[in-house]
Amino acid sequence: MPTTDATQPHVEEDVIGDLTHLFFRLGRRVRHRANKQLAPTGMTASQARALRTIDFHGPLRIVDLARKLDIGARSAGDIVDMLVDGGFVERNPDPDDRRSIRVSVNDEGSRRAEELRQMRREGAEEIFTTLPAGKQRDLLALLTELEAASRPECSPQQAEPKPG
Repeated sequence: MPTTDATQPHVEEDVIGDLTHLFFRLGRRVRHRANKQLAPTGMTASQARALRTIDFHGPLRIVDLARKLDIGARSAGDIVDMLVDGGFVERNPDPDDRRSIRVSVNDEGSRRAEELRQMRREGAEEIFTTLPAGKQRDLLALLTELEAASRPECSPQQAEPKPG
């Protein structure tokens, strides 16, 4: 809470402002590197994320994929259409509900997902290995706590594991 004494700087506001600035700046750098890495594959970041998620979790209904990606079902359906057209995933009847379909990766999709995981890891290593291992663990703990706290509908125990 900022102090009301006019002679004291609003340290909390400065820290929040600095954190916000650095967070967005680093996010842009990460996205820029990811887009540069993805360019030769012809995939978008959204397609890559969806493919890794489907590969990690196994066959998913579109609505479940959307929930895991934290996007709308319509957007998830559009991404799946592109992945189907690219030959990476297939639509199959849901064995539990004849009215629904599940999306699953095929062999090519599994190969591409592994390639994407490796590319993502290499890109992340370029950034995060500038910190010593202990600081990496500290940053992971802080970001995990912040991410969980910023999702009011989800307690830390319910947080979704992230696909490689």
